[in-house]
Amino acid sequence: MLVVIMTTTATAMAGVLGWGLYAAAIEDQRLWLQRLVQSQANIIESFMAVEDRHNQLHPPENFHNEIIKQVAATHNSFSTFGKTGEFVIGQRAGSTIKFLLEHKDTGNLTKHIGIPDPVPFESKMAEPMRLALLGNSGTIIGLDYHNVTVLAAYEPLKNLNIGLVAKIDLAEIRAPYIKVGLYGGLSTLFIILFGGFMTHRVSKPLVDHLEESITELKTSEQRMRDFSESISDWFWETDKDHRFSYVSGDGFLKADFDSDLCLGKTRQELASTDSDSQQFKRHSEDLRLRKPFRDFRYGLLNKHGTQIWVSISGQPVFDDHGDFMGYRGTATDITEIKQAEDALKEAELKIRDREERYSLIMNGMKDAVWDWNIIENTLYTSTKFLDLLGYEPGELIITIDGWIERIHPAHREKHESLMGAHLKGETPFYSCEYQVAQKNGDYIWVLDRAKALCDETGQACRMAGSISNIDKRRLAEDGLRQSQKLAAVGQFSSGIAHEFNNVLVGIRGFTEMAIMEADSPEAVCSHLNEVQGATDRATKLTKDMLAFSRGQNVKVTRVTFDLNDLIDESAAFVKPMLPANINLHTDCATKDLMINGDPQQISQILLNLSINARDAMPDGGDLTICARAIELQTEQIYKHPGITPGPFAQIFIRDTGTGIDDAALARLFEPFFTTKELGKGTGLGLSVVYGFVDQMDGFIDVESTLGQGTTFLVNLPCLSRSKQKMKIDR
Repeated sequence: MLVVIMTTTATAMAGVLGWGLYAAAIEDQRLWLQRLVQSQANIIESFMAVEDRHNQLHPPENFHNEIIKQVAATHNSFSTFGKTGEFVIGQRAGSTIKFLLEHKDTGNLTKHIGIPDPVPFESKMAEPMRLALLGNSGTIIGLDYHNVTVLAAYEPLKNLNIGLVAKIDLAEIRAPYIKVGLYGGLSTLFIILFGGFMTHRVSKPLVDHLEESITELKTSEQRMRDFSESISDWFWETDKDHRFSYVSGDGFLKADFDSDLCLGKTRQELASTDSDSQQFKRHSEDLRLRKPFRDFRYGLLNKHGTQIWVSISGQPVFDDHGDFMGYRGTATDITEIKQAEDALKEAELKIRDREERYSLIMNGMKDAVWDWNIIENTLYTSTKFLDLLGYEPGELIITIDGWIERIHPAHREKHESLMGAHLKGETPFYSCEYQVAQKNGDYIWVLDRAKALCDETGQACRMAGSISNIDKRRLAEDGLRQSQKLAAVGQFSSGIAHEFNNVLVGIRGFTEMAIMEADSPEAVCSHLNEVQGATDRATKLTKDMLAFSRGQNVKVTRVTFDLNDLIDESAAFVKPMLPANINLHTDCATKDLMINGDPQQISQILLNLSINARDAMPDGGDLTICARAIELQTEQIYKHPGITPGPFAQIFIRDTGTGIDDAALARLFEPFFTTKELGKGTGLGLSVVYGFVDQMDGFIDVESTLGQGTTFLVNLPCLSRSKQKMKIDR
């Protein structure tokens, strides 16, 4: 009886103990499966958020399908837990449940049995998956897809429209306890006799199983932690009051954040930017409505007080009863991107400001401005070009070739020559006056000025300049020139008449006196000598008039020669004409001063200016003649329109004579104007000099101080050094 009682008691105790352990194992397994499936769901959602953000600029087609394929591929390589434990991913396909993962043979874990066949959605088979696809989250004991009772935890993935289930056969959990019951019933005696030993043997599998379960749970948690730490973003969670309750990730550490800075605080409390902005208000409204959000950007300070910018995305989290628990999501440090965007905006604003300022300046100028890209042969012109040519906005597109076509045919060669010389580096600036055709066909005078820019090889790559309308000025100059010509003709005629009248009066007078004193041979001879002197003066006057005429009308015969050699030759003719009290100095130290001109005209210039210098030094003095190479800039020739800047040869003739007053200087080159005594000058010498210099594309300046002397500066275009060398080599 005692044995029976003890057996019954032992059996009852074993049954109660076995059932208690079984119930505890079921609960532990349920909680473990629930945490496992939720952690896997979090990993998949975070993975999807990261992929979605990286692909939002150029999203691939069927983005969700690609995510599902990657998730399926990852889980297909996942080892099962226990003998029958596995993950199941399913998707609703009409009235059926479609499974996405291949499953392994529980008898041989290395062997795949393929993807299970679909099951009806409303059937009791695959009950955990059906609940997950309906949007529910929790655990259940029910039938799986192959009609086996399982303990399962299920979780919906709404963004992917799939369900995730972690399950294990109930029989696997129950098996140890069934064995315990059988062994207990059949071996009651052994339990009584060897209670301690049997208790040890029975409890060990339970302990081992629990330890295995705990180890697998820790492994799963470590796997999730490794995933989160391996990406540059960080994960975060907030509670239902939107205060941070969890932050993790390598990016969190790289941004120099301490968890103490974030935990327990809201996003508005951490923000270093305006939390009252419209952006934050819209974000707060999304949180109030429990909406998912993506790429919300704001600034905050790290532990060093440095502002960084982050982009966050999040999903609302609900418990099994549908109650809101908070948000879960990812954050990315976008400080460098933000700084690059701000720098780009600032650069764009500066460029826009410069363009507007440039446009205002260009359109506010009277001149038409142009910019020629020589490499690409593109031309930018200001709107003043249309005004200059008489066109309305949008009526004409100006090109280089089109502009050249508008230049008067008589001026194109001059324009191309000066432009080419500047582009070759022979002149520092380009300046040319020419006529250009307007819309109505009329030609107007313009002044075109520009400068070229060269690349590192010295080749002109860009040229910019302006064009001024000088039509009114040219018309005024032409009118003035015409009136001056008429005045000069009148003065010229008057001068000729006056000079020849003086000669004729002398000839007539002395002839009459010779007739009256015909009886006196000596008197007749004296009067005839005076007549001869008058005819000599008439001859000289005729020569000066012919020289003046040639200087104005005869085409120059140009040759290339060394100016210093010509000065040395001319000095030999000048020196005998000077009295002994005048010293002649020539300085021809600069050799190879090559010019292209008429040597005879230049000799005549030197002779005329030397004679004038001699007559200005009645008491003797010094006469200096020399030549030098100079480089004339634009600002040095503003008094001489039509002269192009560049290399010039300057003839320097200086005397130490009486000098010339300002009134005489203003009329110095007028025909028949002279400061000499009556009968000593015709007034044509300097007019001839001026005409010769002008015909050789040069100009002449005069500097004089009363009582100190006068300097004539004759400036003639000089060949560039490269052209000089070419001439010398030849």
